[in-house]
Amino acid sequence: MRYRFPVLALLLSGAALLAQVPENLVADGVPPLPPELRADAGRYLEFRAATLQGWHPQRREMLVSTRFADTAQLHLVKMPGGARRQLTFGAEPVAGGSFRPKTGEFLVFAQDSGGGEFHQLYRYDLADGRTTLLTDGKSRNGSARWARSGRQLAYTSTRRTGKDTDIYVQNPADPKTDRRVLERSGGGWGVTDWSEDETKLLLTEYISANESLVHLADLATGAVTLVTPKTAEKTVHAGAKLARDGKSIFVLSDAGAEFMQLVQLDLAGGGRKVLTAGLAWDVEQFDLSPDGKTIAFVTNEDGAGVLHLLDLATGKETPQRQVPVGVIGGVEWHENGRDLGFTLDSARTARDAYSLDATTGEVTRWTESETGGLDPAGFAEPELLKFASFDGQKISAFLYRPDAKKFPGPRPVIVSIHGGPEGQSRPDFLGRSNYYVNELGCAVILPNVRGSTGFGKTFLALDNGMKREDSVRDIGALLDWIATQPGLDAQRVGVMGGSYGGYMVLACLTHFSDRLRCGIDVVGISNFVTFLKNTQDYRRDLRRVEYGDERDPAMAEFLAKISPLNNVAKIKRPLFVVQGQNDPRVPATEAAQMVQALRAQGGACWYLLAKDEGHGFAKKKNADFQFLAQIQFLREHLLPPAPPKTAAFGFDDWLIVPLRVHLLSSEDTPALQTTFTEADLARVLPKMNRVWAQAGIQFRIESLVHDAALPQDHPDVRNLRDLPGRMPRASRASTAFDVYYVKQLDVNGFYSPRGIFVKDTASLHRVEGGIDEPIPRVTAHELGHALTLPHRQDTTNLMASGTTGTLLNDAEIRQARAAAQKITWIETAPALRQRAAALAAAGQAAEAQALHRELATLPGAPAGL
Repeated sequence: MRYRFPVLALLLSGAALLAQVPENLVADGVPPLPPELRADAGRYLEFRAATLQGWHPQRREMLVSTRFADTAQLHLVKMPGGARRQLTFGAEPVAGGSFRPKTGEFLVFAQDSGGGEFHQLYRYDLADGRTTLLTDGKSRNGSARWARSGRQLAYTSTRRTGKDTDIYVQNPADPKTDRRVLERSGGGWGVTDWSEDETKLLLTEYISANESLVHLADLATGAVTLVTPKTAEKTVHAGAKLARDGKSIFVLSDAGAEFMQLVQLDLAGGGRKVLTAGLAWDVEQFDLSPDGKTIAFVTNEDGAGVLHLLDLATGKETPQRQVPVGVIGGVEWHENGRDLGFTLDSARTARDAYSLDATTGEVTRWTESETGGLDPAGFAEPELLKFASFDGQKISAFLYRPDAKKFPGPRPVIVSIHGGPEGQSRPDFLGRSNYYVNELGCAVILPNVRGSTGFGKTFLALDNGMKREDSVRDIGALLDWIATQPGLDAQRVGVMGGSYGGYMVLACLTHFSDRLRCGIDVVGISNFVTFLKNTQDYRRDLRRVEYGDERDPAMAEFLAKISPLNNVAKIKRPLFVVQGQNDPRVPATEAAQMVQALRAQGGACWYLLAKDEGHGFAKKKNADFQFLAQIQFLREHLLPPAPPKTAAFGFDDWLIVPLRVHLLSSEDTPALQTTFTEADLARVLPKMNRVWAQAGIQFRIESLVHDAALPQDHPDVRNLRDLPGRMPRASRASTAFDVYYVKQLDVNGFYSPRGIFVKDTASLHRVEGGIDEPIPRVTAHELGHALTLPHRQDTTNLMASGTTGTLLNDAEIRQARAAAQKITWIETAPALRQRAAALAAAGQAAEAQALHRELATLPGAPAGL
C-alpha cells in the first residue's frame, strides 16, 4: 500500500494527453481525450479526396493531388479508375502542379514549409524521380503560368522587397535562365496567360474582392498597358485569357452587371461583348479549348456548379446537365480538344476527378476516393433555407439534418461560418464533419452572411468598412430563425468557423453569449488593429481595402471598438481556439492574446497550437487530433440538455466532498487488477464535477492509494463474494468516501457502506445529452447512492441504471445536499478556505495553494484565490 497526494497525481495527468498529442501540437487546457473516442470516430478520419491538377499533354492521363499518408501529394492516374501512382513524397503538402506543355517529360509543382505559404517552385523529372528547386528557397512564389510551347514559365515572386510581387520568367529545364522581367508594386499581381508568340503576358492586379484589373505586359519593352480601365464603379475582372489570334481577351467581369459574366474584350478598339448575358448567375471559371473555338465555363447556381460549353463561332451555349449535381472546380481542356477535365464533389460524393467528352457528352469518373468504409448514401443531403435579417435582407444557408428516426426530438445545432469574408458555403461534401450529423445527432447549418460571394456584387459589399458587424447581426437573425423551428433546439447552439469565420465566432460570442452554448475559433482574427499590423507585408494593403485602414484614426477607433479582444468580458461561454504557429495571414498572436484575455477573466478556454502548420492544419495527424478534440469539446459543451432550473449556487453554498481513490491490484484474482491510472483519474474527476455542479457539490481527491486486495483466504474475508471484505482496513478513509476501481464486476458499479466500487471496463447505453464516457458517470451515479439517492426510471437521469444520463431534479438535489450537510467531514467552500488559510499560517504553503486552486474553479469564487 502506498499513498500519493492528489496534487502529484493531477500533475501527472498530462502524460496521458501527451501520449495522444502529435509532437508538433501544444494542447493547452485541452483535457485528455477518452481512449474510445478515436475508435468511435476512426472511420471519419479516413476520408480522402482527389483534385485534378492537369492533363499529360501527349497521353490521356491525369495529374491529381491526393493524400495516402500524412499530406497531399501528386499522383499520376493513367486511365479512368486506374491506380493512383504517387510521384512526390514529402512531409509538406504539395500546393499544385502541372506538366510541361507539348512534351510532358517533367512537371513543375509548388510546395511550402510548415504552412508558412512561402511557396517554392520545383521541377520533378518523370524519368528518374529527381526534384530540382527552381526558385530562391526563401521568398513567396506563385501564379505559375506556362507558355503554350512549354519553353517558358512565368510566375510571381516577392524576393525583391518581401512584399511586392514582381514577374519572373524561366525555362524550367534550365533554372539558370531565371530572370525578373517586370517590377510591380503591391502584393496582388498574378500571371494569367501568355501570347502565342511569347512576347506578352496577361496580368491581373487584385485590389479587393470588389475590384481587380487586367494589364497586358510587353516583355521586350517592359511596357504595361491597362486593358480594363478604372471607372467610378469598382469592378472585378478575373481569369483573363488571350484569344488564340491575340486580338482579344476573354475575362470574367461584373462591369455593368450584378453578377460575374464571361466577356470578350477587343484589344485594339476596346469593344466589349458579353457572352453570357442571358444567365443570372455568377460565371466563376472558364477554360478556352486548344483550338480556340470552344469555351467551357461553370456557373454558380444557388451554390451548385453547372458546366456549360460555348461555341464561339455560333454563340450557342449548352449546359451539360449530364454532369452530376455538385460543386465543380479546376476545369481544364486536354490538348486533344475533346476531353474536358474537372473536379466535382457533392453532399454524398467526396471530391474526385472527372472528364467530359465534349463530342459525345459522356461523363467519366477517373478517381473514386475512399470514405472510410462508410456508405455515402447515408450522408445527409442539404436543404437550402432563406430567412430575413435585421434589415429585411434575405440570407441563405444550407442545413444538414440528422436522421430523425435515429435522433428524435429537437436537435442541437452547429452553425459553421465560412472564411473570406468573400467566401461561400456550398452544398458540397462535409467530409469528416458528417460525424457531427450522423453520430452526434447535430444539425449543421452553413450560412452565407452578407459579404459572401455568389449573390451579386451588391451583396458582396454589404459588410465593407463601417458595416462590418452587419454580418454578425445576420447570425443573430439565424438564431431567431432556429428558435422558430420545432426540429431544432435553440437552447443548444454552437458556432464554429475558420479565418474570417473564426472572427465571426468570436464576435457572435460577444453579441450572443446568452443564446449560444460554445464556440470553436480556428485561426480567427481577435483584434483587427493588431491583425493588420502583424499580417505578412504582401497581404497588408490588400486586407486594408477589405477591413479598413487602421492608420486612419476614425477607422482605427471603429476597428478597435468591434474587435472581440476588446469585448472579451462579454464572452460567457466556453471557447476552443485552434491556431498554426506559422500562419502568414492571421498571425498566431491573434489566438494567443484572445486565450490570455479570456482566461484572465476566468473564462473556459481550450487552446490547440501547431508548431508546423499555418492557416489551418494540413497534416493528417494534426488535423485528426484537432477533429477529435472538437468532438470532445462539443460533447461536453453543446450536447448536454439544459439542466432543470434550480437556485443558483454562490461560493458560500458549495459543498466539498473528499474522496480517497483506491487503484487495486491482486495476486490471486486477476479480475481485481485495475488498469485505471492516475491520468485517467485526472480526466474523470472534472467530468464528475460537471455532473454534480447542478447540485452545488464538488468532489476533491483527499488521497490516491495503490492497494493490494487481501488474498481470498485472508481471515478478514468472509466469503468469495465479499468484495468489500477484501479491501485492506488500514487504507480505508475515516473522513472521505472510499472509491475503488477494479477490472471486472458483474455490474458496472455498486455502493456499500464500506466503499464505492467501479468497474474500469464499464459500458453504458447512450442516451440523448448523456455524458461521453462510462467511468465518470458510473462513479457519479454511485456517489449519488452514497448521498442517499435511489434509482430512477428516467433514462436521462443520473440515477437511472445503465445509461449515460446525468440530470437531477430539484427534489434529488435537495435530498443529496441535505445528506451531505449531515456528514461532518463534508465541508462548505468557506470552511475549506479557512482550512487553507490555517495551512498557510502553519507554513504548509504547497498544501494551502492546492486547496486555493480547487476553490478558484468554483462559480463566484472570490478574486485572489
